[in-house]
Amino acid sequence: MDGSIDSQTTKVWNRTFVLLLVINGVQSMGFQILVPNLPVYALRFTTSETLLGVLGASIAFSALFARPFAALFADRGNRKLIIIIGQVGMAATGLCLMLATSVFQLIVFRLIQGLLFSVVSTTVFASGIISTPKAKLGYGVSMLSLSGIGCQAVAPALGIFMADKYGYNIFFIFVSMMSVASGIVALFMDRTPVPERKEKPKGKVTIRDMIALEVINQMLLLLFFTSATSIINNFLLLYGNTVGFTGMGRYFTIFAIVLIATRLIGGSLLDRYNYGNITLVSAALCIAGLLTLANAQTFTYLIVTAIVMGIGYGYSNPTIQAEMVRRVGPDRVGAATATAYIGMDTAYVIPPIIMGMIAENKGYRLGFSAFCLPLVAAIIFILYEKNQMKHCKESRNK
Repeated sequence: MDGSIDSQTTKVWNRTFVLLLVINGVQSMGFQILVPNLPVYALRFTTSETLLGVLGASIAFSALFARPFAALFADRGNRKLIIIIGQVGMAATGLCLMLATSVFQLIVFRLIQGLLFSVVSTTVFASGIISTPKAKLGYGVSMLSLSGIGCQAVAPALGIFMADKYGYNIFFIFVSMMSVASGIVALFMDRTPVPERKEKPKGKVTIRDMIALEVINQMLLLLFFTSATSIINNFLLLYGNTVGFTGMGRYFTIFAIVLIATRLIGGSLLDRYNYGNITLVSAALCIAGLLTLANAQTFTYLIVTAIVMGIGYGYSNPTIQAEMVRRVGPDRVGAATATAYIGMDTAYVIPPIIMGMIAENKGYRLGFSAFCLPLVAAIIFILYEKNQMKHCKESRNK
């Protein structure tokens, strides 16, 4: 199907948007299904925890590096073809993991996967945004995020079951087939239009094409919000061991349920209420969640944290991402999407290191409390921006 999406469509649930939801969900599952299993598989080659740590972080590092270049593909290329080729590449590297004979080969293949995943995920998200009417942009971003979250919720357990039940060869083949399935679904997409570029001669590349500099502040907001969930995801089990809590996995279940509920029930709210007001309330909720976790005395505190963080994070990220897209031109949706991903990717690389240093020297409670400070900075920035916009509006009306 080589037609183009009607840019004036008023329907979120057009055919290509639905297909992109499927692609995003399947590729997210394929990505997450490897996370708990690959380190275990790598134990046949090494027992070095350092190398296992490098293996785990390799895909995040390469994905972060590739984001600016992914913006170029998403904004200037044939998005449908990019998604298909990327999925074929992901399938091939999945099979290569099965054929690896050392942990270093596994790391190399994961680095390649990170590059491919960065390009494909940025292109898929940008395509979904292009296929969404402007008036419902927040809802569209929320649904795109939800498709990934829903599949990620079952991916780790499914991966562990597959590896235990059928062995790693069948497991890696299954992962590769998921990429093949995504590529097949992409064949039925309409081509999303590539808006004409008026600012510079075709072929000339600048930093502005790779990173949306005008929304760097919003990227930092994404970094701050995602950091809060990143440190919890990385250190909650260890924190539970130090304070004597058991059944910590229930936190993640409750958090996922609340997160999905916010996207299903409240996705349309993101287009009806002010971006600044939503992010202010979300920041306050995330601060409350971190402080509740830091002062937890019983498991009830963790349940409250999961609910509060699920609501705060569930509303903040799609709201900020939608605002970033609104602030750039239609020919730079890929740049805005890549910039948003840079903020979120960074949150899974740097904050856990900082949290580990604080926890090692001062304890987990202080570490969770300390990460309230970026969110306080977010509140100050949002209030400042709202005040500036108010003054600008008053000046125009005079």
